[in-house]
Amino acid sequence: MNTAPAEPPLLYTVEETAHLLSISEWKVRDLIRSGTLHAIPIGSRHIRITRASIEKFARVRH
Repeated sequence: MNTAPAEPPLLYTVEETAHLLSISEWKVRDLIRSGTLHAIPIGSRHIRITRASIEKFARVRH
């Protein structure tokens, strides 16, 4: 049995990012547009935000 803690995902949805940062999805989209959060396009309609970008934003914000 593997008891090692699971690694957090590398990419998050806008909804997941908003939840993690306790901000609205609109604010997440604004932060992406401004370049504050780094997002990766997935196809033509979806984006994912990197864990590193979320962590960096959280450090600077607090």
